[in-house]
Amino acid sequence: MVSTQRILVPHDFSDASAASLVYGAALARCCQAALHVLHVGNSAPFEPDLECPLGLAGMSSAARERMLALVPPVEQAALNPHFVVRSGDPAAEIVAYA
Repeated sequence: MVSTQRILVPHDFSDASAASLVYGAALARCCQAALHVLHVGNSAPFEPDLECPLGLAGMSSAARERMLALVPPVEQAALNPHFVVRSGDPAAEIVAYA
Protein backbone atom coordinates (compact mmCIF):
# COMPACT_ATOMS: atom_id res chain seq x y z
CA MET A 1 0.00 0.00 0.00
CA VAL A 2 1.28 3.46 -0.90
CA SER A 3 1.65 5.94 1.94
CA THR A 4 1.26 9.61 1.03
CA GLN A 5 3.50 11.71 3.25
CA ARG A 6 3.56 15.07 1.45
CA ILE A 7 1.00 16.97 -0.63
CA LEU A 8 2.28 19.69 -2.98
CA VAL A 9 -0.16 22.32 -4.19
CA PRO A 10 1.29 24.81 -6.69
CA HIS A 11 -0.60 28.09 -6.38
CA ASP A 12 -0.75 31.11 -8.69
CA PHE A 13 -3.49 32.97 -6.78
CA SER A 14 -6.12 32.01 -9.38
CA ASP A 15 -9.57 30.58 -8.67
CA ALA A 16 -8.47 27.19 -10.03
CA SER A 17 -5.50 27.18 -7.64
CA ALA A 18 -7.80 28.05 -4.75
CA ALA A 19 -9.97 25.05 -5.58
CA SER A 20 -6.88 22.84 -5.82
CA LEU A 21 -5.74 24.02 -2.41
CA VAL A 22 -9.08 23.08 -0.83
CA TYR A 23 -8.74 19.59 -2.31
CA GLY A 24 -5.05 19.35 -1.36
CA ALA A 25 -5.76 20.37 2.25
CA ALA A 26 -8.54 17.78 2.52
CA LEU A 27 -6.23 15.12 1.11
CA ALA A 28 -3.46 16.12 3.53
CA ARG A 29 -5.89 15.82 6.46
CA CYS A 30 -7.16 12.46 5.25
CA CYS A 31 -3.66 11.03 4.71
CA GLN A 32 -2.12 12.83 7.70
CA ALA A 33 0.41 14.24 5.24
CA ALA A 34 2.42 17.46 5.22
CA LEU A 35 0.91 20.22 3.08
CA HIS A 36 3.27 22.28 0.91
CA VAL A 37 1.94 25.34 -0.91
CA LEU A 38 4.27 26.56 -3.66
CA HIS A 39 4.05 29.86 -5.52
CA VAL A 40 6.38 30.51 -8.45
CA GLY A 41 6.63 33.94 -10.00
CA ASN A 42 8.81 35.04 -12.86
CA SER A 43 10.21 37.82 -10.70
CA ALA A 44 9.10 37.52 -7.10
CA PRO A 45 9.42 40.85 -5.23
CA PHE A 46 11.02 39.07 -2.29
CA GLU A 47 13.86 36.64 -1.72
CA PRO A 48 13.88 33.84 -4.34
CA ASP A 49 13.88 30.23 -3.20
CA LEU A 50 12.55 31.19 0.21
CA GLU A 51 11.20 28.20 2.09
CA CYS A 52 9.47 28.91 5.36
CA PRO A 53 7.15 27.13 7.71
CA LEU A 54 4.17 29.08 8.89
CA GLY A 55 6.24 32.07 10.09
CA LEU A 56 7.23 33.25 6.59
CA ALA A 57 10.01 35.45 8.02
CA GLY A 58 11.81 37.58 5.47
CA MET A 59 8.92 38.04 3.04
CA SER A 60 7.36 41.44 2.43
CA SER A 61 4.26 42.04 4.53
CA ALA A 62 2.00 42.13 1.45
CA ALA A 63 3.29 38.78 0.19
CA ARG A 64 3.12 37.34 3.70
CA GLU A 65 -0.51 38.35 4.07
CA ARG A 66 -1.41 36.95 0.68
CA MET A 67 0.24 33.58 1.38
CA LEU A 68 -1.27 33.30 4.88
CA ALA A 69 -4.73 34.11 3.49
CA LEU A 70 -4.57 31.02 1.28
CA VAL A 71 -5.14 28.69 4.21
CA PRO A 72 -7.71 29.58 6.89
CA PRO A 73 -6.39 29.81 10.48
CA VAL A 74 -8.22 26.62 11.52
CA GLU A 75 -6.51 24.73 8.69
CA GLN A 76 -3.14 26.29 9.55
CA ALA A 77 -3.42 25.02 13.11
CA ALA A 78 -4.44 21.55 11.98
CA LEU A 79 -2.04 21.13 9.04
CA ASN A 80 0.95 23.37 9.86
CA PRO A 81 1.45 24.05 6.13
CA HIS A 82 4.79 24.93 4.56
CA PHE A 83 4.65 27.97 2.26
CA VAL A 84 7.33 28.17 -0.42
CA VAL A 85 7.95 31.03 -2.83
CA ARG A 86 10.34 30.70 -5.73
CA SER A 87 11.07 32.75 -8.81
CA GLY A 88 11.69 31.33 -12.26
CA ASP A 89 9.86 29.20 -14.77
CA PRO A 90 6.82 27.79 -12.95
CA ALA A 91 6.88 24.35 -14.60
CA ALA A 92 10.59 23.85 -13.95
CA GLU A 93 10.40 25.10 -10.36
CA ILE A 94 7.38 22.94 -9.53
CA VAL A 95 9.14 19.81 -10.83
CA ALA A 96 12.37 20.77 -9.05
CA TYR A 97 10.54 21.26 -5.74
CA ALA A 98 8.59 18.02 -6.12
